[in-house]
Amino acid sequence: MPQMSGISPKKIAADMRADAAAHHATVTSDLRIYQEHVNKLMATLRNKDKEIAALSGKNDTLKESIKKRKSKLEELCCAEEMLEIKEKQAEKLKEDVKRANLRTKAVKEELKEAHSRQLAIQGQKEILIRRNDALIADNEKFRARLLQTEKDVADTKGELELIDDLINSIHGDATTTQQVKPAESQSALWKNPSIS
Repeated sequence: MPQMSGISPKKIAADMRADAAAHHATVTSDLRIYQEHVNKLMATLRNKDKEIAALSGKNDTLKESIKKRKSKLEELCCAEEMLEIKEKQAEKLKEDVKRANLRTKAVKEELKEAHSRQLAIQGQKEILIRRNDALIADNEKFRARLLQTEKDVADTKGELELIDDLINSIHGDATTTQQVKPAESQSALWKNPSIS
């Protein structure tokens, strides 16, 4: 190996070792600094992981809370709809009750009028019953008078027949010549009312 002018191989080797040692020291220092930086980053990442885990737990809690609130909100919406339906039903029932009250009032008026008519009819019925009773009584009186009149007529007819017989016997020939009829007799009651 040819020698370099002015520089001995030992010196070159020494310088190279010195440069290598310096470079190694620099690299080692850089590695140490980098490792420290990496350790810091890893610690930061671990802390971030813990924060993320904590935030994930909080996020799950918030999701559950949101879910519950959403369910509660839906229940409230359903309750509001049901309340609206109930209010409409109550309003309808109120109108039905109002109409029923009006019908009841009309029926009561009709019943009142019917009762008044019934009382009037009852009064007329009682009047008619009294009139009928009076007519029956009068009819009985007239019937009694009619029977008495028929009896009187029968008695008068008998008396007339006796008088006719008497008149015919006086004439002597009533049985052989001409029979005197009651209407032709001078002693008939309708010709001579004084004869009894």
